[in-house]
Amino acid sequence: AAFAAVIVASGWPPFRAAPVPLVAELSAPGGTIALLASYNAADGRMKIVPAAAPEAGQKSLELWVVPGSGSPKSLGVLEAGAGGEIVIPAEMRAGLHDGVVLAVTVEPFGGSPTGLPTGPVIVSGAVRSL
Repeated sequence: AAFAAVIVASGWPPFRAAPVPLVAELSAPGGTIALLASYNAADGRMKIVPAAAPEAGQKSLELWVVPGSGSPKSLGVLEAGAGGEIVIPAEMRAGLHDGVVLAVTVEPFGGSPTGLPTGPVIVSGAVRSL
């Protein structure tokens, strides 16, 4: 028991807390919840329910993270037929935490040509941990 206590006190093996699941209720300006986003930090997957994507070849719905300061950053295009799932790029995952805002815009097919939102925000909502 003493040996185990020494090992735990020394910090070995390193303790890693499990990532906390994050969710956001995305709603239109009228306040009606339109989409629910859930994010699994362990694998970087975000699930949007119900699956949201316009018909292929028309327009694209693009998901953005809106930090407290600075410009919105694209998390990717919600692809038709992807079942509402998007894999967040590894370099963007640290930016998903309590309080940041997610927004979905309507963009030209394939996503924003400028790297910033060009179309209207159709739903948005703050991220919170479960």
